[in-house]
Amino acid sequence: MVQTAYITSTNATNNLTTGYDTYVVSISSDITLTLPNITCDGIVIHLRRIDFNLNIATIQGTGGQLINGVASIPLYFNSDMTIHSLNSGWVTVYPPGATGPTGPTGPTGATGATGATGPTGATGHTGATGFTGFTGMTGFTGQTGFTGATGFTGPTGMPGSAVAKGDTGDTGFTGPTGATGFTGPTGPTGQTGFTGFTGATGFTGPTGPTGQTGFTGFTGRTGATGFTGFTGPTGQHGANNSSSLPLNFSYTQPNGDGFEASSNTWKLAGYFAYRGTTTDNPILTVYVIGYTNNNSTYYRFRLRDVTNNLVMCTSTQNNTGTKATPEIVNLGTVSNLPVNQALCTVEMLATDATGNINVAGRQAIGIFTLQIYG
Repeated sequence: MVQTAYITSTNATNNLTTGYDTYVVSISSDITLTLPNITCDGIVIHLRRIDFNLNIATIQGTGGQLINGVASIPLYFNSDMTIHSLNSGWVTVYPPGATGPTGPTGPTGATGATGATGPTGATGHTGATGFTGFTGMTGFTGQTGFTGATGFTGPTGMPGSAVAKGDTGDTGFTGPTGATGFTGPTGPTGQTGFTGFTGATGFTGPTGPTGQTGFTGFTGRTGATGFTGFTGPTGQHGANNSSSLPLNFSYTQPNGDGFEASSNTWKLAGYFAYRGTTTDNPILTVYVIGYTNNNSTYYRFRLRDVTNNLVMCTSTQNNTGTKATPEIVNLGTVSNLPVNQALCTVEMLATDATGNINVAGRQAIGIFTLQIYG
């Protein structure tokens, strides 16, 4: 097994150290987790809260080191958070949105033609002939038929004269042959001899060579592209040399409220990274879904390039939109886009109809989402 992270768990107030990079949190009462002292940029702490209780887990920096520009932030139940050290402060990075469902698979291409059959292998050798069975016994000889009757004897010739002996008379005709006797009955059949042993099977001939493989069938048509999945809460950067826009950042809290503040100076709502116009498409349009809790308090929103200390766009003051029916706020013309990678912020200001800062008596304004298009 290969160790890929140093992980531990905690369920009480604790000072986190760089000896672990992953903390699993499960609580049943309010706790405070203090991040380690920042000694360099690039320290990464992963937090995963696995309980579903309403108790508060507060994350704070050491010695006044800020997180997203504020002293502390909550870690909500059943949520994840990754925190990076940067410029003597901490920046949160949330996990990417879920990938949309895969589109349907295209139809299968036609099957290629079957290859030609290989030639038949040579016939194997004939097996040896089995032994000849024993000859059966000879059957009994049938009885001899009756002898035919003897033919009649011819007449005797006349006697010669006494003086001289007469010639011998001609031989009488032979009587006809008697009828043939009846054939005797056939003797019983002798016993059948034993069947000879079957000869051994001859050797199987060698297998003929395999026929050539048939041609591969044509590739089937590509299936239709599947529907694009819904954008997750936090957009994910695309690969190098490709656009990472649009982006969508959510600031909705577990109780349904947006991120709220009543600050009469510009207040940090969150960070994001922009890779610059040499890598990503230029930012063309920026929207905020925002609201005010009292129409006597106006709101303004802006994007700022922290790396180069330049404001990229700012909305005009507005007091429409409530928490139940928020307003789509266009931040206006975008300018001062960084050419190279830059750390950027979305900020909000509670003001009045003048749009100025430092207006006293302001009540809470809120932001649900930030949407960036290129």
